[in-house]
Amino acid sequence: MPRVHGLELEDLQACPAWLRDEATEILVRGLNLAGWPRAIARLWLPWLQQLNFPRVIDCCSGSSGPIGGILQEHPIRVTVTDRYPNLQAWQELQGRFPGWVDYEPASVDARCLPPDLRGVWSFFNSFHHLTPADARKVLAEAVFRRQPVAIFEALQRRWPRLLSVFLMPILSLSSILWARPFRWRRLHPLVPFLLTFDGCMSCFRVYTEDELREMTREVDPEGTFDWRIGSFRLGWMPFDCPYLLGSPRFASPLPEA
Repeated sequence: MPRVHGLELEDLQACPAWLRDEATEILVRGLNLAGWPRAIARLWLPWLQQLNFPRVIDCCSGSSGPIGGILQEHPIRVTVTDRYPNLQAWQELQGRFPGWVDYEPASVDARCLPPDLRGVWSFFNSFHHLTPADARKVLAEAVFRRQPVAIFEALQRRWPRLLSVFLMPILSLSSILWARPFRWRRLHPLVPFLLTFDGCMSCFRVYTEDELREMTREVDPEGTFDWRIGSFRLGWMPFDCPYLLGSPRFASPLPEA
């Protein structure tokens, strides 16, 4: 499939917050059921432990993505951030893991992270939201600031994966039955529409492993980072998803802020 940087409705400032939050929460529940957080943890946690950095800065967190599932595997200090903060979801996550999770209540644009947010930068199912120019800018900034970066997608730019997105309305309807607390707004037809439309657009946006490798060569021509790029299985589902792990050579732990 060719890469097309189409429009995702949730990226628009005009998208109602309740609709964006509802859709992302349903998506996260579905990915949790598929075992996505555990699949990430198997790859990510050993790498984090080798780096021994004190904190993770999660970018484009949405409703917190796989963070809760990963923390169930192993405790790590995480600060969640987003351009459109979902404070209710983050406060619930903080309550589940006191002392391990904090959040930035103000809007944070992953394309220009504040210098005080120091730690391992993570992008869970969100790096594809960046244009190629912005994606290179983020990776170049990570190299310049010597910040480790981790990217894990939940989609793949292939036709079979695109077809699977059309199961989103089923996921949306089933969430009405098992998600608690119950909210009437889940019955709104815009919820499954947003999930399906943005899911299709995301499939066209996801970067392939080769595209990620090309970016790292462009932003790190001198090889000052160790780059690990590959794919991992989406839990029990028969889909492979791209990932990237990058860390400065001879990395040492960052001091506490």
